[in-house]
Amino acid sequence: MRSAYDQFMTMIGKITAVAFPLSIVVGVAVIIKAGYGLISSEGNPAKVKEAQADLVAAITGVLFVVLSLGILNIIMGSLLGL
Repeated sequence: MRSAYDQFMTMIGKITAVAFPLSIVVGVAVIIKAGYGLISSEGNPAKVKEAQADLVAAITGVLFVVLSLGILNIIMGSLLGL
């Protein structure tokens, strides 16, 4: 019989196996949407500013996800020996 810790770690592993790729896909979709917003803004300063804000937020979000995954792997590998 598996311990509660093993069950918990398995559940966390399954959640992260879905959450990380899904967040990358959503981030790329928002980057594409923001790029389309920039192209279709027709020089309207309000639309350009909104699309730029969306683009910065999407890039920041994707970087956050990628870096958090890297940091998590470093911590798991060095401290826990996994």
